[in-house]
Amino acid sequence: MRQRYFGRALVINYRISTNPKLGITVPRQFGNAVKRNRFKRHVREAFRLHRPYLGPIDMVVLPKREATNFSLELITKDLLECNHEHAQPTAAKSC
Repeated sequence: MRQRYFGRALVINYRISTNPKLGITVPRQFGNAVKRNRFKRHVREAFRLHRPYLGPIDMVVLPKREATNFSLELITKDLLECNHEHAQPTAAKSC
């Protein structure tokens, strides 16, 4: 089952898996090739540095349209918040 997280700079589609995996999609409308590649480098680096802290989820990362000024710190924060939101146990329903 796929779920979606909306961060400040990222939209993350994720699902439960056995180990964390990363996919990155950046449309041409985001900017020129230099900007798209810089965004992908930042996402890969944030994923690589924080992989031990991420839960067992597969992620597909997209930039938000309004994310013109992104940084490694902002991307890292979004990845970790998505993981934190995913790790929250759901409340047990009483009958």
